[in-house]
Amino acid sequence: MTLKQIADESDLNKSTALRMTTTLLNEKFLSYNEETRKYQLGYCALALGISKLASIDLIEVSRPILEELANRSNMFIHLAILEDEKVVVISKIFPKARMQNTTQLMSQIGGILPMHCTGIGLLFLSQHDDKYCREFLSRQPLDSYTTTQTEIPQIMERIQNIRDLQYVINNGEHDEGIVSACVPIYDYTNGMVAGISLGAVREAFERAAETHVLQMVQEAAAEISRLLGSGRRRF
Repeated sequence: MTLKQIADESDLNKSTALRMTTTLLNEKFLSYNEETRKYQLGYCALALGISKLASIDLIEVSRPILEELANRSNMFIHLAILEDEKVVVISKIFPKARMQNTTQLMSQIGGILPMHCTGIGLLFLSQHDDKYCREFLSRQPLDSYTTTQTEIPQIMERIQNIRDLQYVINNGEHDEGIVSACVPIYDYTNGMVAGISLGAVREAFERAAETHVLQMVQEAAAEISRLLGSGRRRF
């Protein structure tokens, strides 16, 4: 914007607008292009905007979307983040309608999930290169819970596949008889900041059809990601 435009938009006289813009220039909230004689936001103003985006509460933003998804699908949802190389459950949502056999779920809000055999954990690993993944897996206890893959070559093969698909179908590898579709959530940096799993007992999941379940959870993740400032076009 030119100085005149700033004065007009702010309803200030030109001399007052000049004093304000000079102060903002000195503090790096504005920058000035000598050729066009126009002002634009400086890096301090941009940093404030990014800080605001970063402070948005993920749970608050996602809850209405995930509640609607749980009720529409009649499935349960986990929302989890990565903290100190651990997957931490921060929200667990059930549909209003009664569900079968959900008491067998091992996860709790605030609980830690293993990386190597949960969909969200594998999604987080897939964001890293092979070297990091192998080193990470080599220093973890790769416990078996059900039909869990515990050999690093097998897990690495799966991670490579996840990078292409950008989703995971977890087929009871952590909770016996529970199948879930898991997808990433991205923020304004376009990096993965959380994961969603939408799941049910195997019979209910199969009745709903995998492609339909996957589409529902991908649409929810895309909406949350957009609210967090992500510009990604593929989810």
